[in-house]
Amino acid sequence: MRKLHEKTQIEFADQIGVSQGTLSEIEQNKYNPSVEVILRIHDKYETDIEWLLTGRARADLDHKKEFSITGYEFDILQQLRKLSQLDREEVEEIIMLKLKWKAK
Repeated sequence: MRKLHEKTQIEFADQIGVSQGTLSEIEQNKYNPSVEVILRIHDKYETDIEWLLTGRARADLDHKKEFSITGYEFDILQQLRKLSQLDREEVEEIIMLKLKWKAK
């Protein structure tokens, strides 16, 4: 999340109300964030709480069918949302070409 928003540990830690050392330990899986920290991240970055807690995201596909995505996939989706509609369509075309070439 921090890298996606191009924040240093100090900047991100300040935004979510923890020390840089605590953030470092959270990122290294040495420490679990408190509920308060999770809620601050959710509020600041409009991130799905379920994803923050479990790594799984909820979708309203097929009437609330649950699916999970990796952190990497989530980061890609976040980056995609920053693009214009035209750029998104170009990315989709590139993906479709890659899949077509792979199928051959």
